[in-house]
Amino acid sequence: MDISEGIKSFLDGSRSLESKDDHILCSGDLTEDWLGLLPILFARGLIDSLISVGGSKRDVESLGVVDLDKPVKVELLNRPVRKIVQIYESLDDLLAIRSNRYESPDSFYLMDSGYMFPQDKPEGLVSHYFEWLKVVSILIENSDHVDKYSNVISSLVFLHKNRFDLLISYSAADLGEALDGVSIVVDLFDSTEHEKQKSSILKEVLSGMLSEVSKEERLSFLLRSFGEFSKRISENYYYFVSDFSFDEVRLEYEEGKREYLTKLNDVFSAVQTKMLGIPISLALASLKMSALVDDITFWTNFMLLLAVLIYSVMMFMLIRNQRDTLSSIKFEYDSHMSRLQHQFSNQYDEIIKIKGDLDRRYSYQDSCLDWFNVMTITLLALVIVLFMWNLPWVEILL
Repeated sequence: MDISEGIKSFLDGSRSLESKDDHILCSGDLTEDWLGLLPILFARGLIDSLISVGGSKRDVESLGVVDLDKPVKVELLNRPVRKIVQIYESLDDLLAIRSNRYESPDSFYLMDSGYMFPQDKPEGLVSHYFEWLKVVSILIENSDHVDKYSNVISSLVFLHKNRFDLLISYSAADLGEALDGVSIVVDLFDSTEHEKQKSSILKEVLSGMLSEVSKEERLSFLLRSFGEFSKRISENYYYFVSDFSFDEVRLEYEEGKREYLTKLNDVFSAVQTKMLGIPISLALASLKMSALVDDITFWTNFMLLLAVLIYSVMMFMLIRNQRDTLSSIKFEYDSHMSRLQHQFSNQYDEIIKIKGDLDRRYSYQDSCLDWFNVMTITLLALVIVLFMWNLPWVEILL
């Protein structure tokens, strides 16, 4: 039996494990497996020759079948054991050793879960830990400088526009969730293509996500937000190989939004200034039109009516023209956004949001044109009524 497997079997068979300064106190009932293991562990200098059996000190070599099922306590000595396998109470205990935050020990055992590396298949937190080590390795390889303390890496320095520090600090609690997209990131950086560009993309994403986070919390935040991190990395690289950077794509549809909003607003502004003539025309008509007393009064009223009629016809033509302009702008931005949606499907949600903003602005401007039509009709109707009111109906009828 391999000695590391023997240590694992011995620890797994313990009823309780208690970590001390220089040893681990293993308690349990003496089984046939332990009866065979104890002499091997003693021969390798991993335990003392004297152990507690039923409350009495006994020599390991004196144990026999008659002692089976008796309660025993064995001190597993830390110093010689650590030459074979590192034993930790939990994953948090393992991560308390700074070097273990970026590089796994060659062999280790976790007392709380009974997991032993490399014998056991990693699951849960341990699986996330090994996945995360691959990411940390990528961060180290792409950093511009590595700060060390006592020959152990303490932080990484990235130079992207400004200096950006990343402390190698996180806990087991940060590993609670699976790392969504970790295989994509690892496979991407395992490839030797576009190494400089990928390094630049990594720094840009790190800076964008973590610049507002405190230095001590950055790595923990990155762990908890790994899905967003992997998404940004893969998207930015995709746009790079497609001759587009993420910023260029975002700039294209944001500039498009500004351009179309300006066009839509111009449609409103072009009519709005001319609509000021409605209250002015109404005020002039009410002040200048008067009851007919002679031919001059009639023709004065008639010319005012004619002027308002011509103004109203021109307004109807302008509103119709602006409505056509509005429709062509909508067709233009619908086509543009549709092209962007098909070309950059990963940005679909952002593009749909921008299209929704433009549609709302279009609907508002279209309703404004409807109200302009109503106001023009109202002006014309009121002036006609005013003109008719001032006619000498008594003389006409008689």
